[in-house]
Amino acid sequence: MAIRDQDKTAFHTPDGIFCYIMMPFGLKNAGATYQRVIDKAFKDQIGKNVEAYVDDIVIKSHREDSMLRDTLEMFESLRKVNMKLNPKKCNFGVEEGKFLGYIVTERGIKANPKKIQAIENMISPKTKKEVQSLNGRLAALTRFLPRATDRSLPFMKVLKSCLNKKDFKWTEEAEKAFQDIKQLLKELPTLTAPIEGETLILYLAASAEAISSILITERKGIQMPIYFVSKVLQQSEVNYPPIEKLSSGRLAKWAIELGEYEINFSPRHAVKGQILEDFLLETTEKVDHPPNVTASNHVWELHTDGASNEEGVGAGLVFTSPEGEEHTHALRFCFYASNNEAEYEALLFGLHIASEMGIKHLRACVDSQIMAQQVNRGFEAKDVYMKQYLQLVEKISKHFNTLEVVQIPRNKNKKADVLSKLATLTFDHLHKKVLVEVLKYKSVDEKIVVATVEERESCWITPYVKYLQDGTLPTDAMEERRIRISAPLYVLENGILYRKSFSGPNLRCLTPQQAIDVV
Repeated sequence: MAIRDQDKTAFHTPDGIFCYIMMPFGLKNAGATYQRVIDKAFKDQIGKNVEAYVDDIVIKSHREDSMLRDTLEMFESLRKVNMKLNPKKCNFGVEEGKFLGYIVTERGIKANPKKIQAIENMISPKTKKEVQSLNGRLAALTRFLPRATDRSLPFMKVLKSCLNKKDFKWTEEAEKAFQDIKQLLKELPTLTAPIEGETLILYLAASAEAISSILITERKGIQMPIYFVSKVLQQSEVNYPPIEKLSSGRLAKWAIELGEYEINFSPRHAVKGQILEDFLLETTEKVDHPPNVTASNHVWELHTDGASNEEGVGAGLVFTSPEGEEHTHALRFCFYASNNEAEYEALLFGLHIASEMGIKHLRACVDSQIMAQQVNRGFEAKDVYMKQYLQLVEKISKHFNTLEVVQIPRNKNKKADVLSKLATLTFDHLHKKVLVEVLKYKSVDEKIVVATVEERESCWITPYVKYLQDGTLPTDAMEERRIRISAPLYVLENGILYRKSFSGPNLRCLTPQQAIDVV
């Protein structure tokens, strides 16, 4: 210790006052201070031929002929900082050794046999304290245990139900889990260490009360485990469907944002390796579907209604997902339309939204008998406008695998009816969660098509469009990194590139020629 700091560690004894001249590990910041000394003393060797954590130091040699040279370099570094070693705790020329409580070998990292033996020698817990001791011993082996949290859940339930010592009850479920863990400990996998620059693969799996993952690497066609991780779900998270627990549905949407950190998301492909196969099989839940579950559960419902009165023309739409979630829309027309025309406009707008959302099975519920019968060929459309609207419905219906238009009583279409009447007046009455739109032209009116300017040659937009469309990146390394980092700021909608805006609508990106024409 520095001389100026020695008196700060003074303490009283019956024989007098003493202080430390060497740093004791009992001090609160001793570990962090000692680690800084180690990092500074071996800064040129750590990661190359030395790994060090506080007072655990390993000299690693990739070849036998370099072992003496690496050892000599280590002793020279020790002499520079006047650091001494305890000969009784030093081993040289070994093929495997203990480091940070694990057994490090040429093949990989193994669990400490003493920690495994401690659990195998345990008898079934009879007190709350013994269960806590079991959980503590398992915690030291979690990186080697697939689904460690799932396997420990019965023990946690025992502890939660034991508020007092007298309430302790070791359940059959806990006993079975205890014996399964003992059996698993006999065949723990050997973990490998990642190599700088290689691609790592992360597999995710969810069960009813926990999520688990395994980090692996693939070498010579064999997938080798690096780390097992698991986490217990909170009470609110237990009710999530499996896709939400894994967030894989969101990961697909976040693929561009993850690309900034060189993380790519892809669906699970073929499984290679028994360890990985066991991991995925164990975390796959068996769901028993009730006999009344049919394909109709995957059908979206659309309720539409149009209104035309002296105040104006409007429409209301209510989308209902297979899970029962509702999405409401309100339309205000800037043109005059009859009731039948308003009904068709509402249906067409709803079909366009459903098509853009990627919905393939849709059941449209309307309260207009004329429109429902015309779409289903029950009535003949004689009016010129009705024929045009009907042709538009038939055209967009080709975007769906199944489309059913049914008439329902007006009292079962109240939400859409209320939205349509409110939209004829003003949008101020509508709830903030209602999406509002203003239609300036009829769907059947001929629109003036303005010739669009297309940029034939590549420009600054091209790399972003290619990356957002199919993940194609430039071959130049610097350009690739630039596109990866800045791509999350852009979004591609219907083939058009927009820059995201935090305080307003997205901003459309223009090519140099389009910018000149706009100016």
